[in-house]
Amino acid sequence: QPPTAMANRDDKFLADVLQADVDEMSTVVASSSARLAQELRPWLEQREDLSEMAGLLASCHSSRLLGELRPWLDDFQDRSAVTSSNSFAPPPRPTSIDEGLPVVLLAASGCLAAARQLLGALACKGEEASPETVAVGIVETKYYSARVKYVVLDLDACSEGLESVQDSVKSAEAVVLLWDLACPATFDAVKRVVPGTQAADEDEEFMDDGPDRVQMCLAVEDGTGPEESLDAAEDEARSWCAEVGYELLRCPLGSAELDTLQQRRRGARQGRSVGLLDGDTDGSVLRLMEALECHSAWPNLEKKDVRAPAAESKAKGVRDTPELPVLLFAGARGSGHRELAGAVAQGAVVEATGTEVTLETKYYRAQLLLRILDLEEGEELVQEQFRKAAGLVLVWEQSRPDSLEAVCRAFDSAGLHEGGSGSSSCGVKLLVAVDRSGQQLAEEQKALDWSAERCFEALRCGTAASDLEALSARWASCGAGARLLESDQGTGAARIAEALESHAWPGLQMKTRAKPADVGAAEPGPQATVEGADPGAGHDGIKAAAAVEDFERLSEAMKQVRNIQDDEKRRERACDLAMKLAASLGIDSDSD
Repeated sequence: QPPTAMANRDDKFLADVLQADVDEMSTVVASSSARLAQELRPWLEQREDLSEMAGLLASCHSSRLLGELRPWLDDFQDRSAVTSSNSFAPPPRPTSIDEGLPVVLLAASGCLAAARQLLGALACKGEEASPETVAVGIVETKYYSARVKYVVLDLDACSEGLESVQDSVKSAEAVVLLWDLACPATFDAVKRVVPGTQAADEDEEFMDDGPDRVQMCLAVEDGTGPEESLDAAEDEARSWCAEVGYELLRCPLGSAELDTLQQRRRGARQGRSVGLLDGDTDGSVLRLMEALECHSAWPNLEKKDVRAPAAESKAKGVRDTPELPVLLFAGARGSGHRELAGAVAQGAVVEATGTEVTLETKYYRAQLLLRILDLEEGEELVQEQFRKAAGLVLVWEQSRPDSLEAVCRAFDSAGLHEGGSGSSSCGVKLLVAVDRSGQQLAEEQKALDWSAERCFEALRCGTAASDLEALSARWASCGAGARLLESDQGTGAARIAEALESHAWPGLQMKTRAKPADVGAAEPGPQATVEGADPGAGHDGIKAAAAVEDFERLSEAMKQVRNIQDDEKRRERACDLAMKLAASLGIDSDSD
């Protein structure tokens, strides 16, 4: 900013503050007693004079007049600050609300528009940046938060001298040099603002350990120019950055990249902070945000309470509760995942943080945390939720091929497939095709192939009232009267509940079942050892070993049945063994 423009902005701010004081004090004087009004009126008159002069200076564009009138205003303020029995000391000269904040300097050459948009994304100001190219934002992680001032400096139109610009660069807490990768001259412009080898010799200690701040050199890539020349420019910049202690980052600054950056900033502000160095950010603008978050020497840093939930509960005297496994329904907006999740929730509203539901079968009961996720909420949040899910139901609509591409891309970008970089505890994975037309489309075969490669079960269902009622009824039936693999064709919404019932969820509680009275002693089944009064007996190592041994005895007896020559005796013996096997599996005589 030119000095005249900076002075005008200060005078305007001063005039507004003074006028607000005058208006408020005028109201007080009008309602005060004669004695109190007489005491306050001198102070009010002085403020009126100051407000009028500040307003005149704010509209003045002459450097000569500003140079002559400003000393009068400053002297008037100094004289009005002297207190006496009939006057009041005015407050100090107003300062900007961002004064004293650490500066993140965005020094740009050849890409001013991109720098302003980057400022808007970093400060969560939307797509358009502030006209003054200055904004206050917050750098926030799960461990701390710090208020900073983002400032864009246009090196191509800067009226300040090189020495002044270098002082600004040196005093900033974080410096980001932005230049156009397709225009080598812009790189020369940003290099000039960084002290070279001569300054390094004068300040040897500064260069030996390096400054304790963030130093990034961002090569903005817009997709133009031959690849060979771009690579050569990158190599030259990388060598220079290694010499002066800057980190080189080559990435585009398009709307998609800036939207991703804003999603990360908003997530941090809403308490969804990700871990430092979480995921691969190389070659993306997220690396810049990550570098700012890794800087732990912000002058105004405020630490957060990061005690573990268990420790916090213990400190407050609250009984610890285990974290529930997450059942996640995800898909593009309008794909039907919300309707299916609503049927599972039995009509209850699924909260943004999740709703607790109970999955119950004939053999166990499990408490789950049901969540719904729209893929449009941002790649970072989607990946985080995918990795936390113990059960994942991805939903797409057959009439919208883009919805299939969206769920497939979201899962693969989370790195959860075989050979991926991510880790997950997901034990059941379903890819549900919502069929609203009744026709089998070509995309279904693509979904089947993708599912087979990533260990998903692909199935198809509708979201009509009858389909949702079937899913809700199957979920509420607790598995009673339902046949094993009833939906063996992979169709029908009830198959979703059936697949979820077939999974051994973390923290499930086994039900107690009565011992069958007709199991013979000579060939005991494993029912007596696997299930008993203890809900968790099925997980006991010794009893499980005994169950396996008894089951092997039944298997051996089945083999011997084949050697019986008499058909009637063989059928009778096979029927007896079938009943014992059913009893050992806990299947009642009235079950299907």
